[in-house]
Amino acid sequence: MQLTLDTSNNQYAFRSYENNKAVLTNGTIITDNFITTPTQLINPWQTSGWDSLTLTDFESLLKLNPEVILLGSGDTLRFPKQELLAAFYAQKMGIEVMNNSAACRTYNVLMAEGRRVAAALFLHN
Repeated sequence: MQLTLDTSNNQYAFRSYENNKAVLTNGTIITDNFITTPTQLINPWQTSGWDSLTLTDFESLLKLNPEVILLGSGDTLRFPKQELLAAFYAQKMGIEVMNNSAACRTYNVLMAEGRRVAAALFLHN
């Protein structure tokens, strides 16, 4: 899926996503799990795997202080354990789970609005 967004201010945004590969507007090609905000990129994102995600996996992300986190679950929509989502809600952190294509599109829109958004995408388990 081709995405377009004018990012003349050198921020990280998505140019395209398909087949477990994300391309950022600066030309960076990503094939590992990763985290991005408009100003920072954590690539690769070291996690314990989708089925065993804990808050510890999100420590580097939480230090970036996003107002909303988009958790991309891969090409299909799947949800992490309810306990993980409850931990984010208890900290009053916004987290939305969606497939990667939707996460990329939503991230670009929120970034263009000037929101403190972070995308944490699983390109493979």
